[in-house]
Amino acid sequence: MADIYLSTMAVGSITMENFAVLTRKLGIAGIELSSSLALSARDFPKIREQMPSGMRFLVHNYFPRPAEDFVLNLASLDTDVLGKSRAHCSNAIDFCSEIGSPFYSVHAGFALNATPGDLGKELAHLERYSLVQAKTVFVNSLSSLCRQAQAKGIRILVENNVLAPFNLVHERNEFLLGVTAEDLFEILTLVNMPNLGLLIDTGHLKVSARSLGFSTDLFLRHFQPHIEALHLSDNDGENDGNFAFDETVWFFKHLRDLKAKYLIIEVNSGAMADIPKAIAALRGITVEKGLA
Repeated sequence: MADIYLSTMAVGSITMENFAVLTRKLGIAGIELSSSLALSARDFPKIREQMPSGMRFLVHNYFPRPAEDFVLNLASLDTDVLGKSRAHCSNAIDFCSEIGSPFYSVHAGFALNATPGDLGKELAHLERYSLVQAKTVFVNSLSSLCRQAQAKGIRILVENNVLAPFNLVHERNEFLLGVTAEDLFEILTLVNMPNLGLLIDTGHLKVSARSLGFSTDLFLRHFQPHIEALHLSDNDGENDGNFAFDETVWFFKHLRDLKAKYLIIEVNSGAMADIPKAIAALRGITVEKGLA
């Protein structure tokens, strides 16, 4: 059964009370809690009280927000960053268990040292290390997290990275894991845990495919059995702008065939007025598939 969720990326500057009102009007299945929501686990009971009865929650990457910001990277060769990243994800798994989230989704790692201020910008000038080394660390991190999550009945979903054109190095990807189908498949194979799957971000995929010249259609068909959740948004192909969408968007034709159980609308706060249109389009797909 496919359910429609809304990422808190859309919150922007509105209050959680107003966001709760919005969710009631939209009549969606649940909310994905992400880093855009600058709240800790202690704040969650207040959030739940404001939401409609029966609202479900998913936990994504940098939530619950840590007291001191850092760049989460499960592939880091910096022992301090790696320790913080693994501890954060371990705590997030525990939080998933507490609130009933069926999975914890986390970004694929990367082979460089970055600060919070670097994110969303050109990264190629930063100190880099071997992608092979980074992948080894990332696989070890995922394996440990999958074992912890498995004991709690939680799945781990890896999200594909976005490679913008300005982060190409000699027209190649030199520092991001999980960009191509081949790399993601190798990660799944090396970890080889039954509770590991994929969350595919359509915005990331569109930008990365344009940067490296691969087919988005082939990518989605290749991973059809492994995609358990989708982050849905559109962009201009150059930057991950998290634009709103309707049934004319490029990925819509694939939603009829993909087996993803969670359709997560991940648009920016400026696109809030267009969210009802996106939900209406997705409901048409789920009804057509007999999944509503």
